[in-house]
Amino acid sequence: MLRRVGNILNQSVSLPYTVSRIGGDEFVILMPGADEQNLQHTIDTINELLHIDNQFYSSLPISVAFGTATSCEHETIEDMIKRADHEMYANKQRYYEERSLLKMMTHRET
Repeated sequence: MLRRVGNILNQSVSLPYTVSRIGGDEFVILMPGADEQNLQHTIDTINELLHIDNQFYSSLPISVAFGTATSCEHETIEDMIKRADHEMYANKQRYYEERSLLKMMTHRET
């Protein structure tokens, strides 16, 4: 599955952007000089490729959570990644809470 994610991410970016696995199931995409439009286009491309991949591997679907951050003046890359991590974990938490609520609502209806 990590190879699938890596392939999707690599297909989604081109130079000067870079994809790296930073541990476990976490990846980072460094996008020097990118603006919000570039960022959103990359996220949309990842989601489109993920959707196609999940159709092909329907028995092992992949889901991803994104965290984004743009650099601030005098900020280290480590601090920027921490901010992106924080956003990613908040997005994951929201996703699991929404799934849990949906399961509860579905369970009540049956």
